[in-house]
Amino acid sequence: MTNDLVEDALSQLANRARPVDDMAGRALRSAARCRVRRRVTASTALVVATAAAIAVPVMVLPAVDGEKVQAGPSGVQGGLDKVLPPDSAVSRAAVRACMNGDPTFPGLTGPPTEGHRARDFRLLATHPVKDGRLVFLGSSKGYRTCLIDKDGKASPANRQRRQIAHLWGTGPGRDPWAPDASVVPLDTGGNVTAYGPGGHVKSYEFHAAGRVTPEATKITVRFGKEPPITATISGSWFLAGTVSPAGTKARAMQQSMEIKAYDANGTVIFETTHPT
Repeated sequence: MTNDLVEDALSQLANRARPVDDMAGRALRSAARCRVRRRVTASTALVVATAAAIAVPVMVLPAVDGEKVQAGPSGVQGGLDKVLPPDSAVSRAAVRACMNGDPTFPGLTGPPTEGHRARDFRLLATHPVKDGRLVFLGSSKGYRTCLIDKDGKASPANRQRRQIAHLWGTGPGRDPWAPDASVVPLDTGGNVTAYGPGGHVKSYEFHAAGRVTPEATKITVRFGKEPPITATISGSWFLAGTVSPAGTKARAMQQSMEIKAYDANGTVIFETTHPT
């Protein structure tokens, strides 16, 4: 097992969220109405932005399995500025839950610089799993994937200070700008999510995350011999995953990961299989 392994966009999805997400749905729809009034004066815009940040609860990260949404432009400077979503209250909540301070980058020494700090990260994609959501975070320098429960808290194994993030193009991740594929898997694998009595592993999460071009309209991910999972595509990013209790099933899911991408005609345009 390895660790290498949206407010405008998310507001489009809130009214289709599950019942537990209803409070966030109302808040996000209210924020959307406020954006119309935001054009009146600059001061009104400031008030609305502040209210929206307060109104969105930390606990909910609405998304729809397999939904394709378009991320907005970003002011982030760096190689990924064209595809990093804009900052938002929902994004900041996910980062706070999954980082708990500036992240640690293996092999990187010295104080954090731009792209390496928690505040530089954005929510790239979120995918629903049992009792929570997987979130894929990224900055101009690196990325991180973690599991958040229904209350907006990171899983027990993800609550320590300075969680690990990885530089783009390192480990199993490739350069997100790789020109030779419509899908670029960047973070594929799994992590422990909970421990049981005696410190024994209780459950794992398995995930596949990466960059996707508009050519690919559907992506499926299959762990072991389990049924394929339809990934969530969010702008230029995709994320799919599942949670499994430790045991025979989890061991089998570790053996292989199959990723397929389809175009609008249902033709397979990308396919890869490798161990998690």
